[in-house]
Amino acid sequence: MIRNRLFTYGMIVIFLLFAGGTSFFALKTYLLQHVGPVTSTQYLYIKPGEGLLRVASTAENIGLVKVAWHFSLAAKFTSSERLLKAGEYEIPAGTNVARLLEIVKAGRSYQRRLVVPEGFSVAEVDILLRQTFGLNIEGLS
Repeated sequence: MIRNRLFTYGMIVIFLLFAGGTSFFALKTYLLQHVGPVTSTQYLYIKPGEGLLRVASTAENIGLVKVAWHFSLAAKFTSSERLLKAGEYEIPAGTNVARLLEIVKAGRSYQRRLVVPEGFSVAEVDILLRQTFGLNIEGLS
């Protein structure tokens, strides 16, 4: 009788471990392959010293992920939470969370280019800088 109970308890433990492992794998796969709702190229800016929660919140705000915890949990599953690098990143439409993490971990920032025609005055350069998309020129005056 005790053998039957031990066998039953053992089978229950094995089943629970199997179910838990399968659930973990399914959740990890879902989070990494999940594509955000954004339909156009977006630019993710990560300031130096920003933590995982702030980056996840920014990714959610610009539409790269549906909810911030998807990004946070995916980063933790892949041990990437401490590998995110500061910079501005160009994220194409249809990028899944796994690819987003790869882009940010690689640290290959998007580089903005600006051509100032020869002969421009300082005032004209100032106007050109102010009209350039994504360029923060506060404090350059």
